[in-house]
Amino acid sequence: MSDLLNIVFVVTKAYSCPIYKEGEEFTVQNFMLSPKGDKKICLRLVKEFMEVIDIPSDLLQSWLDSAINPMLPKEPGMQQMQLECGGCTGLIRFECKKVELDKDIQAEQDIEIQKKLIEAKNKEAEKQTSELVKKKIYSFLCEIKLFDQLDADTLQALALLMQLRRYEAGKMLIEEGLPGTHLYILLAGEAAVVNKNGEIFARLNRGEVFGETSLLTGEPAYPSVCSLTPVQLIVLNSREFRQALSTHPTLNTFFWNIVMNRAKTNLVRSSQLSSGMSGELACISLVDLFQMINSGGKTGKVALILPDGKATVLFDEGEIIHASCGQLQDKEALFALLAREDGTFTYTSERLPDAYRKKQRLGDFMALLMEGLQYVDENRDVSEL
Repeated sequence: MSDLLNIVFVVTKAYSCPIYKEGEEFTVQNFMLSPKGDKKICLRLVKEFMEVIDIPSDLLQSWLDSAINPMLPKEPGMQQMQLECGGCTGLIRFECKKVELDKDIQAEQDIEIQKKLIEAKNKEAEKQTSELVKKKIYSFLCEIKLFDQLDADTLQALALLMQLRRYEAGKMLIEEGLPGTHLYILLAGEAAVVNKNGEIFARLNRGEVFGETSLLTGEPAYPSVCSLTPVQLIVLNSREFRQALSTHPTLNTFFWNIVMNRAKTNLVRSSQLSSGMSGELACISLVDLFQMINSGGKTGKVALILPDGKATVLFDEGEIIHASCGQLQDKEALFALLAREDGTFTYTSERLPDAYRKKQRLGDFMALLMEGLQYVDENRDVSEL
C-alpha cells in the first residue's frame, strides 16, 4: 500500500478530454488526486482511479463528498501499469511514471532496510557459528572413549544441548557445598580437584567429565574443581541436563555409571580411606559408596557411626536387603541415611547372618536409589519453607 502513496501518472493518450492532454502529469498523493499546475480536479477520473484500487462502493461516495478525501482503500487493486478513464466527453490513457517519496521518508526507509539487512546477516552468521560449534562439540564427544557406549543419535542430541565456555586460570568451576549447576567436559587446558584448603588431590585433563554427581543426586557439590590454566569447556546446564535424561533414558544409566566409576576412584584417591574401606562421609557420599558396592556385586555390611547414633546397611550380591537407623527400618532407614553428610563408615565384605541370607531385597537397586533421592529432595524443600 505504501507504493500508492505518492505516484506520478503521465497521460499517454487523450481523446477529446476537456482537462488533460498527452504528456501532462498528475499525482496521487496519500490517496488524493493532485493535478500539476492550475488543472482542475476531475471527479470522473477520481472515480475511475478509486475503482482501479478497489475501494468499496459504500466508501467511494463518502470519499467523493469529502473535501479532504480521507478514506483509504482496503487493498490496492492496481494490477496493470496502463490505465484509462472513460471520461465524460472523451477518453484518456495514463500510466505510472514513477513513485516519489518524501526525502525524510525515503531516508527513514533506507535506514530501516539497512537495519533489516544487518539483522538478517547477523542472524545468519549466528546460525552458521552455532552450527559449527555444535559440530565441533559432537566431533569431540565422538573422540572420547567414555562416550563410545552411546549411539550416534543420542550423542548428537546431547551435543545440540551443549555450549562452549572459556574461563581464565584460577576460576572456581565447582564449589564444594553449593548446589550443582552444570555438567562439564574439559576440552582444553587443565583443571584440578581441590579440598577446602585449596590442596590439589587430582588433576583433570582433556576429556574429563565432572559435575554430574550433584545434578543426578541433588546433593551439594563435592569436591571443588578449579581451573589451573585457561580452559575451554563443554557445558550442559541443569535444566538441559534433565531434559536430556527425560528424552533419552539411556543417558540415566550412562551418567550413573560415571558416578559409580568416580566413587571407586575417590576411594583410592582419598588418603582418609584405609584398605579396609573405612572413611568419612565428608569424603565420599553414601550414594557413591552404595553404587560402588552394587556395581561390584558385593555381599557384606556397611556400619555407620553418626553424630546421633549408629546405623547399618546390609548387601547381598550388590542388592540392599536391610537397613536400620535408630528406630527406622529398611526403606525408611535407607532414605533417612541418604541425606546424612556427617559421620564415618566401615564396609566389610562378610557372610551375612543366617537371619538375613534369604531376605528379599528392598527393591531394584537403581529404582530404590532414585526413590530415596526424590524423598530427600522433597523433605529438603519442605524444611526450607
